[in-house]
Amino acid sequence: MMKSAEATARHSHTTVAPYSVASDYDASLAIGMEVPNCTTIYVPADGDLDQARLWFVDPATDSWANLVHQPDTGPYPVHQSGPRNLWDEFETAYHWWHHAGRPGPQRWRITITPEGQHVTLIESA
Repeated sequence: MMKSAEATARHSHTTVAPYSVASDYDASLAIGMEVPNCTTIYVPADGDLDQARLWFVDPATDSWANLVHQPDTGPYPVHQSGPRNLWDEFETAYHWWHHAGRPGPQRWRITITPEGQHVTLIESA
């Protein structure tokens, strides 16, 4: 991405740590179902695994968002561009998943028919 694109992006901050979204399989699964057509890309900064940039990209709409993660810092700066506010969607989905009790894959029912697919969260026992 060109620097000018990031300079013209919408800027905000979040208290949700990027690793909370990207490194938790259960969170990634739930968020992926709530935020369709989006890819997450984790890019370490010059080989430094403690500092990284987390990208969210929807090529169909030319939307993107990114967050920079550094350990023990926050709030985290967010940059977004395009018609979708991808980080806002991810953050909303993350909070929904967290308040739903952090359900794992065993709590999801996926039904596929010729008409399409439907995902349902099964209540815990």
